[in-house]
Amino acid sequence: IGGCKPERILQNYQRITGKPAMPPEWSFGVWMSRSTYFSADEVSEVARRMRVEGYPADVLHLDTGWFEKDWLCNWKFNPVTFPEPQKFIDDLAKQGFRISLWQYPHVRPEIEQAAYALEQGFVGEETEASHRHWLGYTIDFTKPEAVRWYQSLLAPLLEMGAAIIKADFAEEVDEGAVYAGLDSQKYHNLFALLYQRAVWEITAQFHGKENAIIWARSA
Repeated sequence: IGGCKPERILQNYQRITGKPAMPPEWSFGVWMSRSTYFSADEVSEVARRMRVEGYPADVLHLDTGWFEKDWLCNWKFNPVTFPEPQKFIDDLAKQGFRISLWQYPHVRPEIEQAAYALEQGFVGEETEASHRHWLGYTIDFTKPEAVRWYQSLLAPLLEMGAAIIKADFAEEVDEGAVYAGLDSQKYHNLFALLYQRAVWEITAQFHGKENAIIWARSA
């Protein structure tokens, strides 16, 4: 990206990506997290203690442990350890906490959504030269139908009241795979931008642009 000076390069970059909006006021508060909370009871106890002990906090982040198996992202709460996710989120909201949820842009072969994603071509097409990402198949965000499918996985969580989706990873793709006609080298530099746009757009759809924020890892 040309421009000679850093300021001009940044301006030219933002002509491509769009300029960032001002984050909502509540997001400037304290975010409480650890790696990781494994149950609704554990999170609720943290919330209770923070209020009782007068510690200010606005966001509670659930990292890798809210799924049925730690790190196995299937975009669904563990039904045993988070048996009533709607009530869980509502109860925390009454105490002034917003919920942030961790996830990633890859499809592990063992999750229930994998067969459909592969059948529909929502992930990179593997070739003899492919080297699959360690977290699974990489979602192809150059395909509008794949973007809509991915957003449909986030929609129930946002409708339930989750305020933030953590758009983790995005610095790597399946090397050697083909993405909607693009090879992995070309897709590599678009991946983070397209992924984060998909997350932000569905968040804004549910919470409005004034309250839309994502927690992104790769710029």
